[in-house]
Amino acid sequence: MDKSPPDPTENHVLVETFSMRETAERLELLLAEGDWLIKPTEHGYRLESEDDTLIFQAPLLQPVRGTESTSSFLTRLHGAEPLQLLVLVQAGASAMGLWSGSELVAHKALKKYVVRGRGRAQPTHLKTKGKSRYGSRLRLRNASAQLSQTNEKLSEWHGEHGPADDVFMSCPKTTWPALFASTPPPPFTREQVIRIPLDVRVPDFGELRNVHRKMSRGRLLRVAQPPESS
Repeated sequence: MDKSPPDPTENHVLVETFSMRETAERLELLLAEGDWLIKPTEHGYRLESEDDTLIFQAPLLQPVRGTESTSSFLTRLHGAEPLQLLVLVQAGASAMGLWSGSELVAHKALKKYVVRGRGRAQPTHLKTKGKSRYGSRLRLRNASAQLSQTNEKLSEWHGEHGPADDVFMSCPKTTWPALFASTPPPPFTREQVIRIPLDVRVPDFGELRNVHRKMSRGRLLRVAQPPESS
């Protein structure tokens, strides 16, 4: 699921950013400020009044479920802290983290040699003109092992901590089918996955923490009114 950028036909002004712990308070204060016409958006709410229009973008780690009302959203925020899984996958590298609220419960990063000298992953290369030589066979085995070991660790966490409430993933479209066809498969379905709409560097523990930090911030934007014509 990709995060839609603000409407390019409108001029948005950043009012403030806020953390996950502040989301409920920020939204409640806004709702109490005036008589708003509220429209759900993909990642938050559009609040319109006669004098102002605000865009409330919730942190990506606190996703709004479809056209969920503000009252339902706030009820969830005041409930138990969710168990959330972040999975970053690229050719030759995976990084995974399991969070209970803001607490990092478990993490794992792994790397494999799967990229050819010119930077193309071996499974992608074979779809064009790759030949069956030792180097290519080794890279193919490593690519398969990377996905299997990724899923093994995810399945291990599933058994130890239970199913995640939210599964966030960054994975190339070309790798997506192979990940779910791997043995073992991931301990979640494709439909449960929320795509991470951020540019992700080579996955490692540092990048995992960086992505989690970015996803834990929300934004409040004001739609600037067009200047009055004289």
